[in-house]
Amino acid sequence: MLPHYVKKSLEKANIGIFFHSPFPSSSHFVTYRQRFDVIKSLLHCDMVAFHLFIYASDGSLKCQLTHGDWQVRNVHRVDVVNRCVYFSGSGREPDRDPYLRHLYCVGIDDCDLRLLTPEPAEHVVTFSPDGTVFVDAYGTADCPAQTVLRSALDGRVLCVMENADISALTRLAPG
Repeated sequence: MLPHYVKKSLEKANIGIFFHSPFPSSSHFVTYRQRFDVIKSLLHCDMVAFHLFIYASDGSLKCQLTHGDWQVRNVHRVDVVNRCVYFSGSGREPDRDPYLRHLYCVGIDDCDLRLLTPEPAEHVVTFSPDGTVFVDAYGTADCPAQTVLRSALDGRVLCVMENADISALTRLAPG
């Protein structure tokens, strides 16, 4: 569940925010004086949400890249040349299953957030070594899987690689 849904149904719920980021090394957390307070507060929360932050080399917070009643699920790539971060997130798109993962890109300098996989489905992505394109395998329980090659710049489909053929299954279905 997302934080605002928890708050709606459980008005007195404790909601903790863990500042998740690919940028600081684990040594920053190990040397963080309040680390036990952070861990203790997380253990007493009904909900933990994850977002991206940029930290300075001394461990101080520089800026927050993502925010809101949704969460960052995992970081796929940090593009230092174009200064952006590619990550999967869930619960951001309205009127969709909040557990479905979509691929996003956020600018490090301007925090401009772009949805790169707009289909209402679970998306599993793999980037090319140079990061210019990615393979997107997506589908849902009631929609056959599809695999496409997309531009990392704007998410545009460059080619359809495979469509699941479920015709044999539909012939077996009753009705």
